[in-house]
Amino acid sequence: MADEVPPDEAAASRQRLRQLVAAVGGLPPQMQRAFRLHKLEGLSHAQTADVMGISVKSVEKHVSAAVKALTAKLGG
Repeated sequence: MADEVPPDEAAASRQRLRQLVAAVGGLPPQMQRAFRLHKLEGLSHAQTADVMGISVKSVEKHVSAAVKALTAKLGG
């Protein structure tokens, strides 16, 4: 099939996903939660702030710091 991903590419994708999951798991708890809610679950900054009981500005800082940390760790 033309839509099938070659096994080596699929394996590399699985490895990158494992690295991302591990890197997210290594973030400080509040930063990790803000990142997961906003980037992975798709909540807005305001919704994330409501769920976490913190300000929108704090959510923005946590998410920004998480992205920087993950980019540095994963070299992306």
